[in-house]
Amino acid sequence: MHKTCLTLPILLLALVACGSDEEPTETQTSTEVSNPSDSGGDPAKLTSNPATPSETAHQFSVECGCALDEIGHCGEYIEVDGKFVELNLPVDLGAMPFCGKSGLQGLADGEVEDGVFVASTFALMD
Repeated sequence: MHKTCLTLPILLLALVACGSDEEPTETQTSTEVSNPSDSGGDPAKLTSNPATPSETAHQFSVECGCALDEIGHCGEYIEVDGKFVELNLPVDLGAMPFCGKSGLQGLADGEVEDGVFVASTFALMD
């Protein structure tokens, strides 16, 4: 028997054995939230996923920089104390998630560091 005939089943078995039995939950895959307190009261659930803001998260206006006269180019920006600053997201919202949209609101935990809002959690609101 050829070595490749024996190697193929062994490789397939290894791939199956390495796969995860756990399916991602909606919380793990979602980046949008309608109510940040939908955690069942468990604070650990609130902060374990960067897409799930805590109960103390703040609501902010978010915009694409191309819609802001003072910026003028695409990028994610968040309004903090009346001024839009660059937003460093902890989750991947895809390419240009704010571009061409207006009136967007986000819930975020984080703080401004060196002129950039560094979010530890972030979710677009419905």
